[in-house]
Amino acid sequence: MAEFKGGRESAVPELPAGLPAGALPLARRYAQRADEQGQRLCGWRVPRGETWIRRALLLPLLVEPDWPAPRRAWAIGDGAVHADLIDEDVATFERLLEVEPTRDPERLAEIAQTWRLPVVPYRRPPVRAEQDEIPAGLEVRRWRGAADLRVVDLTALWAGPLLTSLLCAAGMCVTKIDPACRPDGFRARPALYRALNSGKAVVDLDLRRTEDRGRFEALVERADLVVDSFSPRVMPNFGYSPEQLRRLNPRVATLSITAFPAHSRERNWLAFGGGVHAASGLACAHGRPEPAPVAYPDALAGLCGFGIALGLLALRGERPHVALSLMGSLAPLISGAPDG
Repeated sequence: MAEFKGGRESAVPELPAGLPAGALPLARRYAQRADEQGQRLCGWRVPRGETWIRRALLLPLLVEPDWPAPRRAWAIGDGAVHADLIDEDVATFERLLEVEPTRDPERLAEIAQTWRLPVVPYRRPPVRAEQDEIPAGLEVRRWRGAADLRVVDLTALWAGPLLTSLLCAAGMCVTKIDPACRPDGFRARPALYRALNSGKAVVDLDLRRTEDRGRFEALVERADLVVDSFSPRVMPNFGYSPEQLRRLNPRVATLSITAFPAHSRERNWLAFGGGVHAASGLACAHGRPEPAPVAYPDALAGLCGFGIALGLLALRGERPHVALSLMGSLAPLISGAPDG
């Protein structure tokens, strides 16, 4: 298991107010599934202790003492939107509010997404629990040792790096692509970046450059799994759709992590864990918008994806592409069945 170092490492963290009550049981269930898959894969046991699971849910709060408070809800008409804006985007969003004076949060979010701003409406329950279309039959057979498995990691921030850090901690060889032209946003948080990426081989590759594409393709040719956390159009635009990656390596498994399910209306939306929490209806469980104290959908997706990745790695022959979303990982909470 990854060592979540820094902060109050020895303490068992309490769950902060504003975190859905079912988040901990659901995280526990995802860890149990990963444990089942890990044992079938190569006899590897996934830690499932209470402290371990709480740390996985609250990692930024533990390793970054000055982790910022939750972003406020922007009141729009009778509702609100969540906006994960970096400093230079705030003025753009304020300009949008001037030129598009809609009082409908849903409409405002749709317009903001065309500007590629991560703005999401706070939705009131009930919200339909959208499941991801995970292929059936990912039953695994005991396979070779984890040290023989190679993973190419094209993820950033929390959900994807958590998933790949767990694969790394299991003994797999993980190579993280972290280009200087667009670095992982958590590089600005060194303790958090280290917690999620220590042990990985980190390489600077810009997939727009011919030489770097050749180095990337060489990694894919030797890989067992490629994980990305881009919006759905990015990898195909690079010429690296799942089908194209399998032309390089017919046995490679592919796993993509997005904000919303691949079949949903919001499939191409730009959003992060806090925005997914807002759109899920869980943020308005008490009748008013309550931003999440930490972007727990990322942690749940990372734990869920860890189990899926272990299943994919154990398949022989052709392996399917799996698209996992942060919203899909919340589906049991939305439907009221966190242990299901």
